[in-house]
Amino acid sequence: MAFRNVCVFLFVSLLVASSVNAIADDRERWLALHHAYTAALEAGEYKQAETVAREQFQFAKEHPLPHEEDNVSRQAHSLNQIAGALIPQGDLATAKKLLTQSLEMNVALRGPTSKHLIPILLRLAEVNRQQGQIEEAAETLRQAMRVKEVALTWQKKDEAFVELAELLNAQCAMMIAQREIDDARKTAERAVSIKVPLPDSEQQQLAINLSQLGSLLRDQGESAQAVSCLEEARIRYGKVADADRAKFANCLEHLASLYREAGRDQDAEKVEAQLESVRAADSQRA
Repeated sequence: MAFRNVCVFLFVSLLVASSVNAIADDRERWLALHHAYTAALEAGEYKQAETVAREQFQFAKEHPLPHEEDNVSRQAHSLNQIAGALIPQGDLATAKKLLTQSLEMNVALRGPTSKHLIPILLRLAEVNRQQGQIEEAAETLRQAMRVKEVALTWQKKDEAFVELAELLNAQCAMMIAQREIDDARKTAERAVSIKVPLPDSEQQQLAINLSQLGSLLRDQGESAQAVSCLEEARIRYGKVADADRAKFANCLEHLASLYREAGRDQDAEKVEAQLESVRAADSQRA
């Protein structure tokens, strides 16, 4: 009897060890595919990234994990990755279908207020925008913001506020496109109030939004508010390592003009000097 118990114990131990090793191998393969996808995407090899993401999706189906929710999570993630590679290839219809499927899977798995929905909603809104479906894109961003407001009740790390800035920037750009100037200004002000360091992509998008708002407010005769927006845009552009010089120059040109109109000639001269510097640097690069 003792011998039989020992044999059973050894057999079960081998099964457990084998299962653990298989899971470890699966995770290594999963991570390898994830890194390959990221590398291809960053290199602009979108077709290759799509191929890797589709392989990742198939791998998730053929190598299930012990818990079903983990399998659903993996498959939903892979669909999101495929969509991310399809968008720059111009296949927006398929990307939208996959993102919608990924969103539905995540809602069923995690609930309608999960923070994991936000990146999917942001990407889906961008697809809607590129398809010219502006109101649908705006509603998708509003849904993402509702989810984010819930998440902010407990999220305190810097990356949570970087994501908030990304969402606010996307909303502001959409409001500008819809000529909802007052709402766009308030949204931009909230983005400006974020204190954590922002990546260059979000700093520049915030600068672009503020600069566009400044131009629109000037056209409406709101010179003081226009100056405020353009001044903040100037600061934000200055924080970006490789700012879009044409857009930066346009911002400075409008700001200098408003300073001249207000009789602030010394301020105008400083901005004009910076404008010449930006244009000179742009000429050297060309």
